[in-house]
Amino acid sequence: MRLLVVEDDVKMAALVRRGLSEEGAAVDVARTGEDALWMAAAAPYDALVLDVMLPGIDGFETCRRLRDDGVWTPVLLLTARDSVEDRVAGLDGGALLGEAAAYERSHLHVIFDHQKPHLRATMTAAR
Repeated sequence: MRLLVVEDDVKMAALVRRGLSEEGAAVDVARTGEDALWMAAAAPYDALVLDVMLPGIDGFETCRRLRDDGVWTPVLLLTARDSVEDRVAGLDGGALLGEAAAYERSHLHVIFDHQKPHLRATMTAAR
């Protein structure tokens, strides 16, 4: 599985990359939403792990722009925000699911294990 992690915190990005790599994923990292836009358009990713609170355009807007650009790679939004409005904004923006959680390796592993069938179906439908 090839993943793009979009996280501006260098230490957090390294932690997520390491954890997902240990699970067998090939992981690239973008530090901004703007970088995520060009990277996701330039290379085929199986999924994006997108932080909501980014400098420049935030994760919600990044997801919306990806969809507007025709990039239908599944997006998992991760945020410390837990309001219903934030979850709805993520889903309305085209995210696969909006999840309020800290970045924890075991948490990401569980999410991707449960989402693999849905990710495959979504990717097949989008192609």
